[in-house]
Amino acid sequence: MRRQRTLRSIYQNTLLAFVYSTKIRLECPAEIRMKRAKYWGNPDHLSETDINEYLDRFDVTFDTSGSIEQTRNTVINWLRRRQWDI
Repeated sequence: MRRQRTLRSIYQNTLLAFVYSTKIRLECPAEIRMKRAKYWGNPDHLSETDINEYLDRFDVTFDTSGSIEQTRNTVINWLRRRQWDI
């Protein structure tokens, strides 16, 4: 019997391919993303929604509503606590 293949998007494939890597999800409210972007596409685009069903696969999620520097420092501090050499 032939096994049926599941079709996944590039976003899902990328997430699922790195089984042993640390996966960090960055989230920001749509209102803030719209203000930051020169061009705002479709909020229902696969790049925005396609891995929502895989939230349990991420090791950590960070809110990126603040500045780039704040987000960078938060991520680096989290990685350092996990014993990464940064």
